[in-house]
Formats: sequence, C-alpha cells, structure tokens
Amino acid sequence: MNTASIAGNDQVTDAVLAEFGVVRARTTEQMLDIAHTATRRIYPMPNTLGVITISGGAGVLISDAAEALGLPDEEARMIELAAPLHDIGKIGCVMNLNKPGKLTQDEYEIFKKHPGFGRDILDPIKFLHPLVPGVHLHHERWDGRGYPLGLKGNNVPVMARIIAVADTYDAMTSDRAYRRALPHDVAIGEIERCSGSQFDPEVAAIFIQWLEEFREELRALGETIPD
Repeated sequence: MNTASIAGNDQVTDAVLAEFGVVRARTTEQMLDIAHTATRRIYPMPNTLGVITISGGAGVLISDAAEALGLPDEEARMIELAAPLHDIGKIGCVMNLNKPGKLTQDEYEIFKKHPGFGRDILDPIKFLHPLVPGVHLHHERWDGRGYPLGLKGNNVPVMARIIAVADTYDAMTSDRAYRRALPHDVAIGEIERCSGSQFDPEVAAIFIQWLEEFREELRALGETIPD
C-alpha cells in the first residue's frame, strides 16, 4: 500500500487490526462487523446501500441476484459482504462530499480516486481481500467508459457489476444534499435506460426482477414501502 496516498488510511487500518486483535473474530460476520465498526469510528459515513434494504433486505437482494446469475453460494456471500464497504475509500477524499450542489470538475477528479483508496485500505487486511474487487471496481462500466481501469464487459468482475447496479439504485432513491430522493419508478427507468452501456444487461434485469418481487412480498405483509 502507498501509505502516502490516503489521508487516514493508516488510522483506519490500525483501528481495524487493533480491534481484530482484541476480539479474535472467528467468523466472517464477526470480521466484517469489526471492519465496519472501526471504519465508522474514523469516518461516520452512512451505509450507502441502506435504502435498498427497505426493511433490511439489501444483502438479500444482492445475494439473490448473484445466485440468479448462477454464482456459487460462497461468491454470492462475498458480494453481499462487500456491498456495505464499497465506498470505504471516500475516507481518503479530503473534501465535503455532502455539500449542496454538484461537485466541481476538480472535486470530481478527487472523488474518482476513492475506489483506489478503498483498495489500499483493504489491502493490508488479508481476510478482506475477497471483497477488494467490489470496492475497487464498482465504478467500472459495461461499455468500458468507467474508472479507475476502464475495464469492459465481462472483464469487470461480477461482484463489481452487481454492486454498481445496487449502488446506483440506492443513490437515486436516497436524499442527497443537492436533491430529494427520486421515486422508485424513475430509478428503475434509469437503470433500464443504462442497461447495456453503464450496466451489465443481465445483472440489471435480474436486479430489477428481484427488487420488484421483494417489494411485492413486503406489500403482501402489509408493510409500507417508498414509492
């Protein structure tokens, strides 16, 4: 890891490792809890996939999409675990990411570094290595016009392709400093419009299918879900 590349990298890594050493986690779930807790101590950012859960279902949707693509259970589980950590690299963006209005071009160039920062944060923590593709490559695009590497099509790891769709839906349906949350139908329409360019069309279709089915299940249970 380039220790000079990120403000706060060593602090986050040290906090995670120190916590890990004290707790002696024995399961993947305990390991991820430790990583999430230590990160929140340094940078109390929200779980940016939270809105997808509606009632706690983000992991369900992501793992279901992975299973529908025919991925092994363990790989689906790794994708589910990577999702809450996908934006950890924003710790290294020394700027106000919640300011009103859009980012300037200079700010956007700083923002685009966060996938690499995330990879550098996780790199010293061996038990988190399987999650790195989702953290490092979730801004790659199906058409090759993404970042940081400009990967195209199936060269983008499936973990990153799934998180990209989920993250975009969540971003659109969450309140931001510069706009109110968009309606569900608008977000779905945008994912459909960008299928085959920004998003893997198969992943996008499966995600939408599972999300709609999940919302219907909640309605059947009498729960209120966002429009």
